[in-house]
Parts: sequence; structure tokens; C-alpha cells
Amino acid sequence: MQTKIIKKLKELNIFLFTPQDLRRVFNLSRGQSYNVLCQMQKQGLIHNLQKGKYLLTEFDTLNKYSIYTIASNLYHPSYISFISALSFYQLTDQLSKTVFIATVISKPKFILQNTTLQFVKLSKNSFFGYRKEQNQEDEFFIAEPEKAILDCLFLSRYSGGLSVIFEALNNLKSIDSQKFIEYGLKMRAKILLKRLGFLLEKLDIDIYSQIKNKIGASYTPLDPARNRLGSYNKKWKLIINFEL
Repeated sequence: MQTKIIKKLKELNIFLFTPQDLRRVFNLSRGQSYNVLCQMQKQGLIHNLQKGKYLLTEFDTLNKYSIYTIASNLYHPSYISFISALSFYQLTDQLSKTVFIATVISKPKFILQNTTLQFVKLSKNSFFGYRKEQNQEDEFFIAEPEKAILDCLFLSRYSGGLSVIFEALNNLKSIDSQKFIEYGLKMRAKILLKRLGFLLEKLDIDIYSQIKNKIGASYTPLDPARNRLGSYNKKWKLIINFEL
């Protein structure tokens, strides 16, 4: 029976599945699906990625897009973001062995084929701006380019650094400043708006008049990964502790 199930799953291009999927596709009872899964695991035909999520062993040789598919389907809702999305859109040539996935709850990270899948919790205010992407047989959810950059600005430790974020912003074929403003305001993070305004100004795009009442009066570091030593930018209320 296991051979028949494997063959059918491959025909349907289902490599990541749940016990419910087995019951639905093969008309199995709860007890039957449990027994089948146990036998398949013993025979090394499947991997138990996490509770209720199984991967066919034959799909162990996964390309980047297949890993994205697995990553963004382990928990709903979720989407690929941060430096992983920047890399997907070719906005940076920096490589990361970690795939970062935005979620609304905390989830443990785990390793799949030498790639770490790390979940990053966002507030409900910040969880938006993603779309479904398809690449041949793979399908996954990923941040829009603008949202990926904003996620990086908000939590820069998942971005590869401020220089990577500026590189990505500079590599955008067309900068939709109004979308950046709309999304940035929706995320309700003053430090995000400050960094965004400062970096866009470096590209001769001035959004100050549209967000000046939302950035507050206190000074914060431009780069949170560095110390607070640097010049003070009165316009953006930033401590310029990193030169681009």
C-alpha cells in the first residue's frame, strides 16, 4: 500500500502533506492513515518535519523554490521575507543559508538539507504585503519587494545589515514611494519610518513632508547592530552610526 501511496502522491506532485491529505486523497480512516504514516517512516519513505507535516524522502534533493514552498506552507499564514526575499528578487547578491519566514506566532526553527528555516514573528499590524509566487511546480507565499525591504528595515538582524538593505533599495527597478509610505505607516513603527526616509533621501526621494508627524522626537541609531556613537541627524532624528 505504501508504494501505491508514494506513486499517487508523486503523480499529484504532493511532496509536503498532512494526515488529513492522506485521508482525503486515499479515502482512509484516521487509524489507517496513522498506521500508513508509521510504516512509511520506518521504511524511510517520509520525514516528519514537524507535528502533522510530512515530506517525501524522494524529494530530499530540493531546489531553492521547493524549499520556499515547504517553508511557506509549514504554517498558515506565513510568507518568505527579509534577506530571503531580497535574494529571490535579485535585489542583493548576498547569500544566506537561512530561509526567513514571517509569521504571526512564535515557531521553532529547524534544518532541512543544510538550510535553516527560521520563523520570525510579526505583529498583526505588520503582517501584510505578500503574494503567491509560482515557479513551475512550486508555489509559495513571499513578500512584495517593498514589504521585504520594510521588514528588513524593521528587523535588520534578518537582513544581512543596513548596507544590504540600501543595496536592495538602490537595485529596485522602480521605487514606488507611495507604496513605501502606505506600508510603512501601516506598520506603525517610528524607527522604520526614520530609516526609510533617510535611505530614500540618499536616492534623491524626499518623503519627509508626508511622514514628519509620525517619526517622533527621540533619537535612535540608524544601524541598531552598532553602537550609538555618531553624528545626529535633526531632520530624521537618527544617530548616524554607519556611513553608506
